[in-house]
Amino acid sequence: LQSSFLLFSRHLTHLELTENTLDQVSGTWLNAFSPGCTSLVSLDFKDLDHELDFEALESLVNRCTGLEILKLNRAVSLTQLKLLVSKLPHLIELGVGSFSPAVPVEDQTSLSVCLRNCTQLRSLSGFWIITPGYLSIIYPICSSLVSLNLSYSPICDGELADVVSHCYNLRKLWVSCRTLTYGLCEKTTNFFIDCQCMFYLC
Repeated sequence: LQSSFLLFSRHLTHLELTENTLDQVSGTWLNAFSPGCTSLVSLDFKDLDHELDFEALESLVNRCTGLEILKLNRAVSLTQLKLLVSKLPHLIELGVGSFSPAVPVEDQTSLSVCLRNCTQLRSLSGFWIITPGYLSIIYPICSSLVSLNLSYSPICDGELADVVSHCYNLRKLWVSCRTLTYGLCEKTTNFFIDCQCMFYLC
């Protein structure tokens, strides 16, 4: 993988990695990008189940300011997410890493502001781990979302209902069958009818 990256990544625009793509699990694959790689529009490594070199990822994001799609794995923390999103105002799709561990209120507010500055953001996914109460961070951008994938998210139906109630323009929603309860169905039925949202159970 590394030699291929070094040869071809300078003009790479789209990259999606799965666990089977890599021979190594150390996260050092990020260092294989050519220093001249500034052309990435889409980077998706949500399925990689290992730690990564965050400094290398941050450096790549700093160079590829035209990124429109970024899907992170569970190793990316809330604090790291804030650092990345602050550099990417043109994001259209974002797969967040883990909404954890707990961070000060100022950092929560700062991340919320960074997300709000992504004025073209229309799709959110990820949320591999969620600190209780932290989904309120995304409330300010919910009205702009047309797609929300919470199928990986270990959240209670009350939190899910609160998020959904802010998503006035949502067209597609994915949730885990473990999340779905009779109470949630009661709370959200009118919402799905009113906004004509497609509901996917995973």
